Amino acid sequence: MLNGLLLWRFAGMEAATALFGCAIGTTLSLQALKLIPAGIVTTLTSVSPVLILPVSVIMLKDTLKWQDYVGVAMSVSGIAALALL
Repeated sequence: MLNGLLLWRFAGMEAATALFGCAIGTTLSLQALKLIPAGIVTTLTSVSPVLILPVSVIMLKDTLKWQDYVGVAMSVSGIAALALL
């Protein structure tokens, strides 16, 4: 009985992730492409992994490794380079 309940709970979480993560995210990014220039939309959508790191540290109590800091630095410098062009 417990395995069946866990399976349904997992299936529900997967469905919610698909709805909120993929469907709504894609819809909003396509809507943004209609309203603002593509370069700005691309920059904002590529920043999302960097924005997830603080949430991960606060909510999941993750600890960042040096690779995470290097990745953030590379992302921010790439965004800065695009902004200066």
